[in-house]
Amino acid sequence: MLREVSSGPAVQLRMLPSNHINDSSFSEPLEKTMVQTGESGFVWADYTYPLPYPCKGHMELSLQLGGTYFQSSWLHVGRAVPREGSTRRVSGEAQEGASITAAGRVGAGAPISLRLRDRHGLCPPVMLRRQAMYLRGRNDREMTSFEAPLTSSSVLWLAHATGAVLLTARAKELVQRTGKTEWRLEFKLSTVSDSYILKVVYGDVAVSVGGNVKLSFTQAVYLRGSCLNAGISVSLMIRRDKQDLVADKQFVGGIRGEYMSIQVQSHFPIQSSDRIFVVVQAAKRCDVHFYNAMHGLSALNVLWIPNKHSSVLKARLEHARALAGLAQSTRLRFEEELNTRPRDVTLLPDGVLSFHTAGRVSMECHLRMLHSCDYAAITVFYRGLAIRDTQPVLRQVQGNTLSRWAGMTVAGTVPVEAGSKIHFELSCKRGRVNGVDREFAGLSLVWLPP
Repeated sequence: MLREVSSGPAVQLRMLPSNHINDSSFSEPLEKTMVQTGESGFVWADYTYPLPYPCKGHMELSLQLGGTYFQSSWLHVGRAVPREGSTRRVSGEAQEGASITAAGRVGAGAPISLRLRDRHGLCPPVMLRRQAMYLRGRNDREMTSFEAPLTSSSVLWLAHATGAVLLTARAKELVQRTGKTEWRLEFKLSTVSDSYILKVVYGDVAVSVGGNVKLSFTQAVYLRGSCLNAGISVSLMIRRDKQDLVADKQFVGGIRGEYMSIQVQSHFPIQSSDRIFVVVQAAKRCDVHFYNAMHGLSALNVLWIPNKHSSVLKARLEHARALAGLAQSTRLRFEEELNTRPRDVTLLPDGVLSFHTAGRVSMECHLRMLHSCDYAAITVFYRGLAIRDTQPVLRQVQGNTLSRWAGMTVAGTVPVEAGSKIHFELSCKRGRVNGVDREFAGLSLVWLPP
């Protein structure tokens, strides 16, 4: 069980009208520090949090799904202070981004709230309140001017009638010393809504029926040695017919002398009798300490959805070399690798996702970059019938990487109309992009009905 801790100030949330049918699934209380579900079902929440961080140590975002504070499982995601010297306040702009993802099975009227906390007491409470107020002010200004939102949250709700199954698990605590470069993590089951479809077997997630999977993995680690500069890679693997297949591979940059969190999301199809597992790789002479759920810092969320109610698209960045030298903004172009149902969505040659069927799209885009920008940003733009002008819907930022490779991911869920389009842009504020690694650059999404 998680030990009880002070909750920290609540971050204000504001629902944005979208004129879609699923808006009725949520309500916004008067205090505006939470969103409430209208019906029981499964909830998947993503929150991005970019801002200057004023204190030493690291801060945590706590996302609560349902119940009251002491009755709920709080997921504490430790996001270390940005790399040495990378946090520079320039005209009040955000300099670093953190994110949090949580999934759960909730009842009608369950609250979804977010809090900001300094775990080690290195940041005075007044500073935390200022950060919450900073976010609120930035959100109001950004949404009014229709510029890219600096903070964005999205909540995916699925009814039990869809046949979806949710499994949550946590990694066993592990300390790996110098000399080993690859670790296969073992998981312990936390909750599962249907143990026939999904279960944990010998530390892996076993699947008994084919479908599509939405997966997130959050893991707090402390790095020492060579991986501070070289970073680590996280591979989501599938064991199928005695072969190990890579479902996705993403990169996490190292941070000196601080706790940090691995944040990985992906979407991929799965077959009967498959097993899902996670492999972390690092350079030689790297020490890694994986923290478990006793610290509130480990979570594996696996949402299984039947094929008839979903489709998956995966793509790889096409023009990674051309992005070197980027000093402003450019649209990202992707090459399609997998599309389980093209009648729902197709990827156009110019990198635009074209949707042919109305529904909801849960997506993620990840890059491995080297840049000197005050901050680089990945922004998701949407254009539809109700919203004819292209508008930003999701965004994530990253501070100066100081000549080190670093990973960045933007993730969230948006409703889409038939005929609507989505594209991704990479931008750089005061600096330049010096390199993008195609091996760790791609996108994945799952389409769901309205």
